[in-house]
Amino acid sequence: MYATWQATGLLALVLGWFGVTAARATWLLWGAATVAMVAAATPASDRPVAVCLALLAWTILSMLALRGLSLRRLLPPRTVHVQAPAAAPAPAPQITAHLHLPEQKPGPARAVLKPYDPREQPPPTWN
Repeated sequence: MYATWQATGLLALVLGWFGVTAARATWLLWGAATVAMVAAATPASDRPVAVCLALLAWTILSMLALRGLSLRRLLPPRTVHVQAPAAAPAPAPQITAHLHLPEQKPGPARAVLKPYDPREQPPPTWN
């Protein structure tokens, strides 16, 4: 059984080198299962070191098995040409200002205000 496991890994590694997609998928599953088995079979005190070594070996060999693998598209991207008609300029807005003030009636309660004159002395009530 162990020899079959080793042969499967070696075959997936070699065929993955040649770019066979199924072999690359097999390599990924085989490596994940191998690391899981190392974790399950190692005593708890040595488990972190054993798992890290198995993961490191699998990662280094994955550079060979997955060589040339990229996420770029195989087909060139399509170019879409859009020719939109030029929009007519918007007409200038007509702005008018209207100021509506309430009518003011002079009366005894309201003081009549005059413009400020700096030469004029302030009233004596200002201290």
